[in-house]
This record gives sequence, structure tokens and C-alpha cells, in this order.
Amino acid sequence: IEDADDAKVAIVFTDGLNINGEVFLKAFNKYIPNITVAGGLAADNALFDKTYVFTDDGILNNCAVAAVLYNPDLIVNTTFSFGWETIGKEFTVTKAIENRVYTIDNQTPLELYRKYLGDKIGDQLPATGIEFPLIINRDGRKIARAVVAKEDDGSLIFAGNINTGDKAWLGYGNVEHILDNITDTFNDIVSNSVESIFIYSCMARKRLLGDEIQTEIMPLSKIAPVSGFFTYGEFYNCNKVNSCKNQLLNQTMTILALSEDKNKINSNQTIELPSLKKNMQTVEALSHLISQSTLELNDLNENLEKRVHEEIEKNRQKDQHIVQQSRLAQMGEMISMIAHQWRQPLNAISLTSSNLKFKCMMNDMDAKVFEKEIDLIDEYSQHLSTTIDDFRGFFKENKEKEETSLKDIVNSTLDIVKTSVENKGITINTDLQCDEKFETYPNEIKQVVLNLIKNAEDALQEVALGNILLDNSICDKSDSTSCHKNPTITIQTLCDETKDIKTIIIKDNGGGIPQDIKDKIFDPYF
Repeated sequence: IEDADDAKVAIVFTDGLNINGEVFLKAFNKYIPNITVAGGLAADNALFDKTYVFTDDGILNNCAVAAVLYNPDLIVNTTFSFGWETIGKEFTVTKAIENRVYTIDNQTPLELYRKYLGDKIGDQLPATGIEFPLIINRDGRKIARAVVAKEDDGSLIFAGNINTGDKAWLGYGNVEHILDNITDTFNDIVSNSVESIFIYSCMARKRLLGDEIQTEIMPLSKIAPVSGFFTYGEFYNCNKVNSCKNQLLNQTMTILALSEDKNKINSNQTIELPSLKKNMQTVEALSHLISQSTLELNDLNENLEKRVHEEIEKNRQKDQHIVQQSRLAQMGEMISMIAHQWRQPLNAISLTSSNLKFKCMMNDMDAKVFEKEIDLIDEYSQHLSTTIDDFRGFFKENKEKEETSLKDIVNSTLDIVKTSVENKGITINTDLQCDEKFETYPNEIKQVVLNLIKNAEDALQEVALGNILLDNSICDKSDSTSCHKNPTITIQTLCDETKDIKTIIIKDNGGGIPQDIKDKIFDPYF
């Protein structure tokens, strides 16, 4: 464009099927950022076969034409009317390249149209797609993208770009909103200087409104002479905002109002809307029904989601409470086990100190005997300290893998729990055949072993109290009371070098797990 800095408006038309209107406009925004672009993508009355543009020189296909207006005094005003609404659930575009969309929610867009709008709508794409566009959120504004072509792989080509990751909804024309916008559009135009009006309206509006499309257009002809086209996409620039770039819209009616006389204001004009035909009243009612139903469903979904979050939060707090109770129970068990571990060395310390005191009273103190007794007290005290360290290390969370063996893991666990278990009359037998080193998180395995031993201990105590009906297949068949007499926990480790498998087997003669709870034993907190 010559003298681009002085160019005020470009009225542009492009082929509607072969040219990506959004990419086309990017060139204007890059090289002539201050110009207002109006016009749009040529349409062929929803045949989607071949579209044309024309000049004085003739009719052209697969190209673009432009008329550029140069006039520093030219007054330019633009506005648009939309009226399409979202319906149904929100989708995510999972694969798109410019204006070709391959998948939405990991299914082809053709499959999506068939699923939610029916096979008939899917079969008639792209003709029906102009009535049911995708609506996406772009820069805080919902804009529509109309289907202009269907590919063999189920992908769809739209009039403008759609990005991977865009949130999208199916859209429908809300006649009620479209008609409500007429008065606002009229007042927006009539409040400015206007001598000529250009209207570029989407084919979808014409197909939706039928003859009633005149209801939307005719009031503007009372302000100034009107001309324009029906399009497959509309070029628009909100020239009232300096930062607003030329952009491609769909499903809209865009208006370009021009004047060379700043006093040519028709603010005294008023609008009178003709009454709608009966069939259009039905369409308007259906639009209202769809809009209200969608609104209520969205509110229901939001409230349901809110309630789900509330219940999840309640359950999380409940889980935290249960975990806290579990920790307190573990601490209680740990203190109990420490007490069992300490009882013998404390008794030994008490006896040794009493013996020393008695010998002092009898004046029968030998230096070597005294030293020996003191060494015993030190030894017992060291045992107490070691016990604390063992417990502290046992419950410490592993951050890195350590080299260990199953034998070390079992023996370390038994150091903690064996005294407590045996004091309850339970025998612990071990057959630790696997001493092969390997890397793991030993404390996590120790806690599993500890839990199994404590479960066995609980079961054996229940048996001892006679609260469990014994399974004779587990106990000695010749003497069903053998479980009562000889409560035993057996721990065995095995190594299978050929398969690199290491196994810990822990079993007891406490009667086994009751059949009625076997399917619940891996439930949380059971």
C-alpha cells in the first residue's frame, strides 16, 4: 500500500475457503498497524464449494482484493453484534495447527460434533458447522470459529486459528440475544458522525434468522446509506481503543461507519423494531430455553464441584485426624516396647547398685569388684542409650537407598519388638537363610515387618482369650488347642538367585484371617 502511514481504512475481501483470515490480518497488524481493516471472507451461500471476489477487472478466485481510503479528516467508527452462546461442557483442544484442528479432548472434532450434535449434523459439515461453531476464549473475550472444511481424517478447518490447549465450547445462535442487541447497535452508531454504513454479516446469522435478518439490518438504513456482504468471517477493528488490533471474528455482524463531516450526527433518530413472525417467536423461545437450561446446568455443575471439594476437604481432615491417632498409637506402642527393652537392664542396674551399697555397709568392698560392678552399670546404661538410638533410627524416614540384607532388616526389627512380644508368652522362631546384600529403603521394610509381627501378636492374644474360632487347618489337627498352648511367630527369609527375588515369610498359629474380612485387609486404616 502506497503512503501506508496516511491510509485510514482498508475494506478487504478474501477467498473464504482457501485463505486463513487470521494469518492474512497478521500482515496488516505487522506492516500497517494503525489502519482499520473491514470486510471479510467471501461466502458462497453455505455451499462451501468455491468463493469469489471481484473488481472492475472481473471475478477472481483464491485471492484477495482491497479498497484503501486516504483521508486525514475521515471519521471512522466500528461496532459489532455477536449473540452466539456456549452450550454444554467445556472441551480442551489437544492438537491444532493454525486453523486446522486434529483432536479435541483426544477425539477428532468430527467425532465430537457427531457425539454432541448427532450424525446428521456431522454428515452435513461444514455447512452445518457455520451454525454451530466452536467458541473459544481469546484475550478475555469469547469468539467463535466457524467450520469451513472437513478433512478425510476427521479433522476440521476453521475460518481462523485455534491453538492447542485452548478451552472450547460448542456454540449456538441465541436469537433472543441477537435481537436484544439490535437497539444497542443502533444507538452505538447513531451517536457518532455517519454518512455511510458498511455491514459485513456472517452467513450463519442469515441461515439462523432467515427473512428476519432484515430486522437486524434495516434499522441502520434509516441512519445512512447501507451496503455490504454476507461472509464466512468478518474483519474487525475496535478503533475506539488504541491498542486494539485488527482481528477475525465469526458469527458476527460487523459495522463500519464513515463520515467526512464531524457534524453529521443523527442522535435524534429512534429505532422501531417490527414484530417477529410466529416461527421466529418459536426460535426465540427455544433459544431462551437452551440458554436458561445451560445456565442452570452450569450452576449445578459448579455447585456439585464445590460440594465435592467440600467433601474432599472434610475427608482430608478426617484422614489427617486418623493419621494423627495412628501416630499417637504408634508412639504408645513404641513407649511400651522401650519400657520392655529397658526393664531388664534397669533391674540389673538396680541389683548391681544395691549389691554395691550392701558391700559398702558391710565394709566388704574390693577395688576390683567395685570396678567390675561399675563396668556392668556402664554396660547396662549403654544398652539403654542404644535402645533409644535404635527406635529413633527405626522411625526415621529414608531419603536415600541403603545397602542392607533381609537378615539385617529382620534382626534389627526384632531388636525393637522381640522382648515385648516374648513377655506376652509368644515364641519367635527365625530361619534367616537370605543374607545377600541389596539396596533398598530398609526402614520402610522394617515397619512392614513390625506391623505384621504386631498383627500376629494381637491375633495370638485374641486366641489366648478364646475370642477367635480357630481354623483346624492352621493348628495341629490332633489338638485344636495347640494354638492356645504354644503361640508362635515364625520369620523366614529366602533368596532366589536365578530370579533375583528376595522373600520374607511371616506366619503365626493364631488361626488365620477370618474369611469375612479377607477382602478388606488392604483398605486404609482397616
